[in-house]
Amino acid sequence: MQLTVAEICSTTRQQESCKGVLEGDPRTITATLPQLSLISIELTGTQANLNIRHFSEFKTDDPKLKQGLNECVALYGGIKDNISQAFRRSEPGDFKGSGELVHRSKKLAEECTAYIPHLLELAEPTRAMVLKCDASIAVNQYIAQRK
Repeated sequence: MQLTVAEICSTTRQQESCKGVLEGDPRTITATLPQLSLISIELTGTQANLNIRHFSEFKTDDPKLKQGLNECVALYGGIKDNISQAFRRSEPGDFKGSGELVHRSKKLAEECTAYIPHLLELAEPTRAMVLKCDASIAVNQYIAQRK
């Protein structure tokens, strides 16, 4: 699967980060391509849950920042919905549809950055989300092109 992961990630801007995301899950080594789709989608869902918790628990007295964090939490609700749909579409083999839903999730995560200042504590979770989305999009596009 290592050669395939390298090939999948070669289509992304951050190839090493993509490989790190996919190879960071031990299930990747023995996964079939359809299983890799589900794993990659699951990784994005896990990151979305972490980000929701992080943004919800972030302590600040700044009302504008609080409002921005609430906006991000709302956006991440949409991300979770997209990820759930992507997983359900991937199970029967709709990899193109799954990839499109993950792409929508990436756009929502990027939109979140407009609501929060560039604090490392807030930027890093979004960066991690975008990287996981990129990896999942690449996996699903790779599989869809081979169907």
